[in-house]
Amino acid sequence: MNRQQINVIANMFSKAWAILSNFLFIPLYISVIGEVSYGLIAFYTTIVIIVNIADSGMSPALTRDVVKLKDPLEKRNAVKSVEFIYTIISVLLILILIASFEVISSNFIKIDGLNSDTKNIIVVLMFAAAILQLFMAPYKAGLMGLEKQVYVSMFIILFSVFRLLLPLVFLRINPSLEYFFVYQVIISLIFLVIIRNKLWKILKKDNATICLVYLRSIKTFCLSMLLITIMTAINMQLDKVLVAYYFNLEQLTVYSIATMLALSAYTITQPIITSYYPKMNSLIPNSSESKKLYFNVNYYIISLSAFIVTIVLLYHKDILLLWTNSSVIAESATPVIIVYTLGTFFLTLQLLPFHLGLSNNYNKVNLYLGVVFLVFTPLFEFFSIPYIGLLGAAIPWLISNFIYALFLNIIVLKKYMPGEVINIFVYTVMPQITVILILVTALYSSFLWHGVWLINLTLIAVLYCLFVVLYEKIYLRKKLLCCYQ
Repeated sequence: MNRQQINVIANMFSKAWAILSNFLFIPLYISVIGEVSYGLIAFYTTIVIIVNIADSGMSPALTRDVVKLKDPLEKRNAVKSVEFIYTIISVLLILILIASFEVISSNFIKIDGLNSDTKNIIVVLMFAAAILQLFMAPYKAGLMGLEKQVYVSMFIILFSVFRLLLPLVFLRINPSLEYFFVYQVIISLIFLVIIRNKLWKILKKDNATICLVYLRSIKTFCLSMLLITIMTAINMQLDKVLVAYYFNLEQLTVYSIATMLALSAYTITQPIITSYYPKMNSLIPNSSESKKLYFNVNYYIISLSAFIVTIVLLYHKDILLLWTNSSVIAESATPVIIVYTLGTFFLTLQLLPFHLGLSNNYNKVNLYLGVVFLVFTPLFEFFSIPYIGLLGAAIPWLISNFIYALFLNIIVLKKYMPGEVINIFVYTVMPQITVILILVTALYSSFLWHGVWLINLTLIAVLYCLFVVLYEKIYLRKKLLCCYQ
């Protein structure tokens, strides 16, 4: 097994753990502190993601440059320079927090029995933990560039265990949300120190200096990535902020659980591209090797995504009942899950062309699309949520991801893989979708469909996996060898 395969497995393992931990921990948290209080933890998750906008594309830039830079001193200077910018960003975020925490606590923390001082403290602790977690990003990016995916994956898993599992013990003794968020700050600080020391131990910090030339070289890239990140945050998090604003935290709990399940396809497939991104940076655009890599990676991303999306659409009620043990949540979440899951499939179609453009410093199409959706998505959600409720937050997600996937694939592939747009669609997208539709239709028409849902799921999984493996080995591999020598 080569290093690339090991890295993919490591990343997949960390994402599998992320999904399993959600499956295990969310019902436990709801049983210990209730749906309303869990809504506050869901809001905290949204805060963490929004604060990560401040990364401004520096993490992918650092990963890319750690791969490309050959001189160890240049690698150290790059990390030192990005570390310096993160320090400035953290100070600015603290100043923003000081100016806004009372507004946030009064408008979004809607829990009866909490006084304003307690709400303010909780908001401050939320942002403190989020800022510390943001600061982990450059160190994880540096380690990824050094192809230390196994270490990063183990770090992520251990951090989630300490961040989510241990607080359950304390909450059973004393269900105080203030103590929960104090713990989040402490554990985030400890793990930040651990990962920082790991990266500098490998690079050896000697003679590392802040390099203004390097910072200027990534300025344009980071500014374009900042807009893309803002657009992504609006696309993926504004809906939750508006749900928290218009409704109560109990509704936010339902919506968060629904979107978490709906995003399963993205959560599971994203580690594949994360593992191959350093390899993409080292290849010549439009070369035979880059084309073969693109076809293979895209094939497995779409294969996995199509299967997961199908399972979620078919069995979301059964999964939610098994997960939360709440028929109310299962029924309330159904419309959101259906719409959001379809949008998630189109999101996974964006993964590879987005990173292909990223590896070639091409962000123009993302910027143009980002500006369009920066206007469209907030307006659509602002007017639709008050009238059609939670579904009004999910519909813009589906529409924006469909349009984004369509234009991103066509434009990026025409630029870096001219003449291959149709081939990629025909050989790495259509076969899987066609086969899984045939399987579902055939099973639905047979007596087997009316049995236990887990048996149906297993049958679909076995037959579909058999097709995916055989198609790749018998047809796709030969096709690539024939066309791209």
